[in-house]
Amino acid sequence: MDGYTLSDVINLIDRSGPAKAINKNSTKTIIDVSNSTEGDSIYFFDRFNPAFNYLEENEWNSILDINFQVLKEQNNVFLYLGVGHGPMPFQRLDYEFVKGSACIMEMCSSSFTFDFDSKEPNDLLLGDLIADGCTAGFGNVDYIFFGNIMSPEIFVESYLNPTENYNLAESFYMAGRTLSWQKVVIGDPKSSVFIDNTAELSNENSAFFQIFPNPFLEKITLKSSENLNSIKIIDLNGVIVFDFLDLQSNEESIDLSSLKKGTYLIQVISENKVFQKMILKQN
Repeated sequence: MDGYTLSDVINLIDRSGPAKAINKNSTKTIIDVSNSTEGDSIYFFDRFNPAFNYLEENEWNSILDINFQVLKEQNNVFLYLGVGHGPMPFQRLDYEFVKGSACIMEMCSSSFTFDFDSKEPNDLLLGDLIADGCTAGFGNVDYIFFGNIMSPEIFVESYLNPTENYNLAESFYMAGRTLSWQKVVIGDPKSSVFIDNTAELSNENSAFFQIFPNPFLEKITLKSSENLNSIKIIDLNGVIVFDFLDLQSNEESIDLSSLKKGTYLIQVISENKVFQKMILKQN
């Protein structure tokens, strides 16, 4: 854990941790190759393009920024992957990051200091993104070689894996080509995310239903202000794996220990309302 100030570190801790819900529909993923020189742009593009393709194929809101004019002032940023030569001079992105977010600054000396007074004024470092609210980040303390640039597609495929639920440490470890050489990772190593497209969105029925714990190990409990009629558990392929009908209570405890580890959609129907939410089985 590190940052320019104590408040940066406290905020980092508050935004970290296992099983942060990410709304896939409202967040942005940004791949920035604008800091590369003309001769190396194609190389960097080829190295980062597989990550962009993965995000596109899996319907994330992705932006590939190949302009030399830096993309600034973006909100709801979940992933920022930046590559190029050295810290961006005289730049501030001024992004608003969501909880569980991550950034990769594959640039020389992008993490050479977390002492604000030791950096060049306004040069963009990993500490700046942490100060903007990024939950975790990767950078380099010194110059790097092309052969040591991590594989960003492995990171996104691992961190966003809907069934394996790899945490931050596992995802960065698998994506790295070398161990520890010139590299630094900031953030809670146990941070992980799961997709919940109701996260951070208002739901007029959310006050009527409670589902806990979430994430869960074996059982979940549902409470409602009305009698529950039915409960369905649906996997990510749209298959109904549990279907509880003809319920006559406003509170139910359901044993889901037979489910495999992963993310599921729960659909609850009461007398007058319908409620849906993503739930995560941890083991």
